Amino acid sequence: MKNVSPAKDIRKLKGLKPTTTSREGKKKTPVELTVSSQEKKVGFLLIFVILMITLVIYLPSLKNGFVNLDDPDYVTENTRIRKLDQQHLKTIFTTFQNANYHPLTTLTNAVEFSIGGDQSAKLFHVNNLLLHLMNVLLVFWFTRTLLRNQYVAAVVALLFAIHPMHVESVVWVSERKDVLYTFFFFLSLNCYLSYLQAKGIQGKPRLDSAKNQDRKQAAGMYVLMLLFFLLSLLSKSAAVVLPLVMLLTDFLLKRKFTIHAVAEKIPFFALSLLFGILAMQSQKNAIQVDYGTLVTPVRRFFLVNWGFLRYVDMMIFPRGLAAFHTYPDLTGGKFPAMVYISPLINLIFLSLAIYSLRYTRIIFFGVVFFIITILLVLQILPVGGALIAERYTYVPYVGLFLILAYYSVSLVEKKGTPAIRKIIIVLLFASFTVGFMISTYNRIPVWKNALTLWQDVVEKYPGQNYNSYYQLGTALKKNNQPEEALEAFNFSLKLKPSALTYNNRGNIFNSRKQYDLALSDYEAALKLDSTLHTAYNNRGVIEATAGDYEKALRDFSKAISLKPDYTDAFRNRGQVKQIFNDVPGAVADWKIAADFGDEQAASLLKGMDKSGGSNPGAR
Repeated sequence: MKNVSPAKDIRKLKGLKPTTTSREGKKKTPVELTVSSQEKKVGFLLIFVILMITLVIYLPSLKNGFVNLDDPDYVTENTRIRKLDQQHLKTIFTTFQNANYHPLTTLTNAVEFSIGGDQSAKLFHVNNLLLHLMNVLLVFWFTRTLLRNQYVAAVVALLFAIHPMHVESVVWVSERKDVLYTFFFFLSLNCYLSYLQAKGIQGKPRLDSAKNQDRKQAAGMYVLMLLFFLLSLLSKSAAVVLPLVMLLTDFLLKRKFTIHAVAEKIPFFALSLLFGILAMQSQKNAIQVDYGTLVTPVRRFFLVNWGFLRYVDMMIFPRGLAAFHTYPDLTGGKFPAMVYISPLINLIFLSLAIYSLRYTRIIFFGVVFFIITILLVLQILPVGGALIAERYTYVPYVGLFLILAYYSVSLVEKKGTPAIRKIIIVLLFASFTVGFMISTYNRIPVWKNALTLWQDVVEKYPGQNYNSYYQLGTALKKNNQPEEALEAFNFSLKLKPSALTYNNRGNIFNSRKQYDLALSDYEAALKLDSTLHTAYNNRGVIEATAGDYEKALRDFSKAISLKPDYTDAFRNRGQVKQIFNDVPGAVADWKIAADFGDEQAASLLKGMDKSGGSNPGAR
C-alpha cells in the first residue's frame, strides 16, 4: 500500500514552501507555512468575516428564555448554584448533577446566577454565544495549523459556525457543557500542535541553535495542553477521547511511533480513564430500558448503525431538526428497510476511507476524527430516550468538514482546473452555506421557550413519544393553558404510563380542587416510581388540605429524605409543624429552605409574629 505524506497533499495548496530532502528522501525540516504580511491580513479578514456572520445569525438567541428541558435541573431550580460559598463549591465538585459530572460547567452557571439570578436567561445566552464564537476561532486556528492553509481553515470554521445541527449546543442554556468543553478541547489540541512544532514534529528540535528555546516551548505547551484537557473533562466527560485525537494527529503528520510519543500521552489516558469511570458511575441509573425489544443486542446493532448514518446524512442535508429524535417505528416487529441496510452503507463508507490511504491521509483522518468523537454517543448503551441528538455533532462534524473543505479548496486552487468547474464548486458551496445560514437563523426562535420547543417536536414526531407530550403539557400548564395541558398529559399517558405525567396531571386536578383525582394521580405516580420526591410532597399537600397532618408530615419528610435540598417540602413541613405549635421546628425548616434561596420561606420567617400561614403548595 502506498502511503503519501500529508505534507505532500498540503503542498498542493497555495502559500507553502516545500520540504527539503536528502538523496535518501529523508526530511531535513518539516513543511513550514510561509506567512507574509499580506497573507496575515487575509487570514485576519477571513476569520473576522466568519465571526461577524456567526454573530448576526445567532444574535436573536439573546431574546430566548429558558426551556423545561434540563434548564430547571441545571439552572432555574438548581440550589447548588444559588451561592458561591465553600459549602456550595464543595457540593458542585464532589457530587453528580442530573446523572452527569461537569462541575466546571455548573460553576459557570453559579457565577452567572450570582450576577443576574435566573429571572433572565440573557446572560446565560450571551456567554454561550461568546463561547461559540471563540470555538469558531479555535477551529480555524487548529485547521490552519494542521493543514497549513487558511482558506481550508476558513471553510471548516464557517461550516462549524453556521451549521443548523449546532444550534442546539449554542442556544440551549443547559448545553453550556458542550460549548465549554469544546473551548478547552480545542485549546488543548492547538497547544498540542504547538508542542509538536517545538519538537520538530519528529520529536527532535528543528534547529540546533534553538534547542534550549524549543525545549522550553515544548515543556510549556505540554503543561498547557494537559491543563486545558483537565478543564475540558471538568466541563463534560465527552472530552475523554482527546488522547485518541492526539494519536490520530500524529498519524496525519507521519510522526514516528516511538516510546516517547506514547509515554507523553500516558497522563492524558490516565485522566481519560478516571473521568470515564466517573461518567459511568454518574450515568449508571440513566440507562433506558423503556423500549423493551428495541434494546435487544441484534436490534441495537442495527440502530447504532442507523444512528451513525443519520449523523452523516444530516451533516449534508440537515432536515427534520428537533430537540428530540425518536427511535424509528417498529411496525410488525420490523424497522424500516434503511435501518437494516445502514450497516452495509457504513461498511462501504469506512472501506473507502481505508482505501484512500493509498493516496492521502486526509480522508482517513477526517473520518476517524468523526468516529472517535461521536462513538460514545451512538447509543451502544441506550442512555436517554432519544436515538440521536443534534448537540452530539458539535465537535465530530469538524472531521467531516475538514475533508469537504480540503478537497473543495484543492479543486479551486489546482492549476489546470477549468474555470467553469471552479465556478460550479464555488456556487455549490455558496448555495449550501446560504441554506445552512437560513436554516440556522430560522431554527433559533424554536428554542425561545418550552412551548415553542415542544410544539415543534410533536409537529415533527406526532403521536410517537410520550415524553414529548408530557413536556408539552408542562409548558402549556406554565403558560396558563390548563385545558390544553390536561389534553397533552392524557395523550402522553395513553402512549405510556409515566410517574412524572401522573404527578403533573395531579397538580392540575389539585388546582381545580378535584382532590380525589389529584390524590389518585399522586398515588399512581408513586406506584410507578417510589423515589419521586415531588409526588410525596404533592400528596402531603392533599393530606394537609384534608386535615390529615400526621400523614402530611410523613410525606414531606420522605420527600426531604429523597432530595435534601427540596425547598418546597421544607417550607410545607414547616407550615405543618407550625400547626402543631412546633415553632422551633417550623423555624428550622423555613431557615433551611431560605438558605437554599426560597423566598417564600424567608417571608414566613419574617412573619413569625403573625398567626397561621399560607397553605402548602404542590409542585
